[in-house]
Amino acid sequence: MLKAFKIASISALGILLFNSCKNDLKIIAPYKEIPQVHAILTPQDPMQMIRINKIFLGEGNANVMAKEVDSVNYKAGELSVMLERFVNGSKVAAELNTGKTELYFRDSLIQTDPGAFATTQRVYLCNDRLFSSGIYKLTIKNNHTNNVFTATTTAMDSVPATGFSPFAAPYYTFTPSPFDPPYYYIDYSNQTGTNYIVRTKASNGGFLHDLTIRVHYFDSVPISAAPQGKINHTLDFIFFPQQLYQQIDFNNTKYFNFSFKGAALFAECGNLLAMRKDPPGFMGRKTFRVDFITYAATQDYYDYLQFSAPSLSFAQEKILYSNFTNRGAMGIFTFRTRCQVQKVMSTTFVDEFSFNKYTCKYNFFSSNLAAIGCP
Repeated sequence: MLKAFKIASISALGILLFNSCKNDLKIIAPYKEIPQVHAILTPQDPMQMIRINKIFLGEGNANVMAKEVDSVNYKAGELSVMLERFVNGSKVAAELNTGKTELYFRDSLIQTDPGAFATTQRVYLCNDRLFSSGIYKLTIKNNHTNNVFTATTTAMDSVPATGFSPFAAPYYTFTPSPFDPPYYYIDYSNQTGTNYIVRTKASNGGFLHDLTIRVHYFDSVPISAAPQGKINHTLDFIFFPQQLYQQIDFNNTKYFNFSFKGAALFAECGNLLAMRKDPPGFMGRKTFRVDFITYAATQDYYDYLQFSAPSLSFAQEKILYSNFTNRGAMGIFTFRTRCQVQKVMSTTFVDEFSFNKYTCKYNFFSSNLAAIGCP
């Protein structure tokens, strides 16, 4: 990314005095392999993915080089990526079901959205189930250069349920009945002054906690266009993460309080829908489920976000984050953990999507499949 610069002489006199000296200054040092690693593992996920890129160096335009697949990606089979787990200093089972002590990742290519870097990215995948306790060690070895990069992190417990709705039974798998009490269902239909609150608990080992309310809906299309004539989509209402000190005491227990108004949720759904196109043959859409997803992440993850944030000062030079041994690689290896529940929407909540001012123009059906539309 750095270029060769030529030092200009200050004056003609300087040229005469030093015309026997070479004034070409090469500031590109000899290449040293330093991978860029993004390894944030979640034990509740069925697949773990690690992204490893090359930090490249050259005399060309860095923006052009970043678009080249070979500039940012290691070749297939060039890296070996392995996880091990330790408890009280002893190597133990790293995988929950089989008891394997060494977990190896396979490499694969994925396509990313257009941006500063090549859209073809090599990632490293593993389908083994991880524990939520113990110390995990990540080892990355370049099979061509024999360079080895390591980092360790402490696994995290799951985010616990609270006993308060929505993080309390019953969950989506139950069969709704007209005789069920109202608290079985989720209803954020009130558009006036009601302040809804979702309470979550801190995970053991967690520092940063967040919440996403995910509304599921389907687009109704002809049977010829999709199985059962439905195309499923989601709308995410995302809250700003909270740190441990932001917990609030409630009934002698500490919780994170995520507070919002119903109008804010519908407004965000409307904003997201405005960026989407109706599919061919579109006949309408209907909401049918809400997921509540809370993540907890480590102090390392919080620090990584702070290092990665854009600088607002005149001094733009930033230190790259690394929790790898001897800063041999840049980036992060850490855990985050998740609690996710699925809830049934009340008929009132479903109906509200069809006629409130934020989403009525997007052709939502009511709970009885009526097309109400904007007032």
